Amino acid sequence: QFEHRTTKQPFIIYNIHIDYPSQEARHHSIPVLLSQIKENDDHNDKVIVTGDFNNWPEEIEGVTPIDELIRLGQKASEIEQMKEAGFIDTYQHGETPTFNGFRAVGYGPKIDFIWISSNSVYRVEGETKVDDYHDGDGFFPSDHFPVYADLIYAQ
Repeated sequence: QFEHRTTKQPFIIYNIHIDYPSQEARHHSIPVLLSQIKENDDHNDKVIVTGDFNNWPEEIEGVTPIDELIRLGQKASEIEQMKEAGFIDTYQHGETPTFNGFRAVGYGPKIDFIWISSNSVYRVEGETKVDDYHDGDGFFPSDHFPVYADLIYAQ
């Protein structure tokens, strides 16, 4: 649990990295996350969930058009489970890929998320950003672009 510097209001951050190769692990990831939130008696209005959801469809890069990969990635069961649990994706402005594979252009579905609950005490200020940072030589610090959101305490 954290405390907002100015308002002193508490908030809770959960970070998840969903396994990619194991379908069984993927199947249990969101239910385990949601049960942990409930078990900790964390109030959804103060919960922020971030992480790599690895919501890649089974199609292979280069075989399926990018718009189809994005569409399929957004229908992944992990994404649907978060929505059904009352969480909303803070990035509602298009479907910018967040995976880059150490290349200048991202591809595939957005797989990195920042979620807040629909009854959150926070609201998104401006837009959530996907930052395509790399140094002048084209070096990327990660195979994912950083994702961040400005959240403002709204109560």
